[in-house]
Amino acid sequence: MMPLGIGKRRVDLYYFEETYSAGFVFQVNGDHTSEPEKIRLWHRRLGHPSFLYFERLFPSLFTKVLSSSLRCEHCVLAKNHHVTFPSSSNKSEQPFAIVNTDVWGLLSFPTSANAK
Repeated sequence: MMPLGIGKRRVDLYYFEETYSAGFVFQVNGDHTSEPEKIRLWHRRLGHPSFLYFERLFPSLFTKVLSSSLRCEHCVLAKNHHVTFPSSSNKSEQPFAIVNTDVWGLLSFPTSANAK
């Protein structure tokens, strides 16, 4: 894990000494968060409601963003169901003579690590 910055601990908070550290820029003043990131943040804070429902609740957040363009990896993974393998009477004599696998396939969008 790469450290994000250098700071001093006071009580239970860390105060960063530098504006730039390890290639990251720390936001100190103002609000420069993109609209999709604001929406995703509130989506997580409010318990992952659907983006269409969320758009009806807070239309002012969606003036520059289409709700259909937003994706939440956690919501996609939560909607997948694992089906157990049926019981089998096959018994193997050697290790790895029978191998059960579960194939899910590609995600429709990249993960945070850009995997599909």
